[in-house]
Amino acid sequence: MERQPETHGAAAGRIHWPQPVAAGHDSPPLTIASHDKQRKKTVLIDFVVIRHSAEHNIILGRTALLKLGAVPSTMHGILKFDTPAGPVTVLATPPRELQCFTVMKPVEMTKETKKPRRDPAKGKEVINEEYPDQPISIGHNLPGHVREAVVGLLKRYKHIFAWTPTDMVGVDRKVIEYKLAIKPGTKEVKQKRRVQGGDRNRAINAEVAKLAEAGIVREAVFPTWIANPVMVRKQDGSWRMCIDFSDLNKGLS
Repeated sequence: MERQPETHGAAAGRIHWPQPVAAGHDSPPLTIASHDKQRKKTVLIDFVVIRHSAEHNIILGRTALLKLGAVPSTMHGILKFDTPAGPVTVLATPPRELQCFTVMKPVEMTKETKKPRRDPAKGKEVINEEYPDQPISIGHNLPGHVREAVVGLLKRYKHIFAWTPTDMVGVDRKVIEYKLAIKPGTKEVKQKRRVQGGDRNRAINAEVAKLAEAGIVREAVFPTWIANPVMVRKQDGSWRMCIDFSDLNKGLS
C-alpha cells in the first residue's frame, strides 16, 4: 500500500502509507470491561493490523462503536456504554503513558473524598504596609523561594496598584463613558427602597463615601432610574456592594 501523491516541482516528495501485515477476517472477539471485571461487553470486530508506530493501541471506527452501543466524546476523552451489569466508563490516559484507554469507575463523592475547605486567610500576604487590611492572595502551594521572590517583586512595584478609589481616577471620560441603548417607550423604574441591616447599612455608607470622595459618583437630585444596592458577603467576612440592575437590563435594546 504505497501511494505516490501528485508532484509539483523538485520539492515534492513521496508518502509511505502504513502497510498492513495481517487482516482479521474471522472477526476476533473484543472485550471491554470495567476495572473490577464485573461489567463487560464482548463484540466481534474486524481488525486490520499494521506495522506502524502510533500513540494509540487500537482505533475503533463507527462500526465498532455501533456494535458496542458506545457514546464517545473526543473533546473530553471519554467513552461510555451500557452492559447488563451496569454502565462502563472508559477514560483516556495521558499521551506520555502510550496507552489508549483505561477503564475506570466514576468516583462517588463522600465525606472522605471531598476536598477540605481552605482557609481564606491562608496564602495571603500584605504587600503595602500602609494598607494591612488589603492582603494579596498568592498560591499557598508555591515553593518557599518562589513565594519569597513573588512577594518581593510585588512589594517593589506596589506603587502601581490602586489601593484606594482615589488611585483609580485620571482616565479621560471620553475613553470610559458610554450611553445605554434603552428601548423606545420604556418606562423608567424606581425601585422601592430596601431597608438594610445595621452592618450592611454602615458598609454601604462607607463605600458610597469613598466613591464620592474620589469623584467616581455624584449625587443625583431627581433620578429617572433608581436601583437598590445589594450586599454580598466576602470570604473574609466583609461586604461587597453590588447594584440591582435587573429592571434596567429589561429596558436595554
